[in-house]
Amino acid sequence: MQAKVNLNNLGELTMASHVMGANTSDKQDREVILNYTHQENVYQLWRSLRFGDNLQEWLQQQISLPANALSHQAEATSSRTKKDTDLRTPQ
Repeated sequence: MQAKVNLNNLGELTMASHVMGANTSDKQDREVILNYTHQENVYQLWRSLRFGDNLQEWLQQQISLPANALSHQAEATSSRTKKDTDLRTPQ
């Protein structure tokens, strides 16, 4: 078995492996060779995983709020949006 791992400063990770073996299930030995290469940008992967964690945490917080708190939160958001719009509208 051979394995190589390379990571550059841009986060590009390349992993390569070479595995050799034999299939002895039939009465004849057959050589088996597996070559596998994987490339991934670990920075993008990390951001993607953090996004999922953050979304899950936000959803759990939203679910745990009482129903009337959600309606008050929606009203507060719409009033903030209206105020922001009023600030941008020439008078």
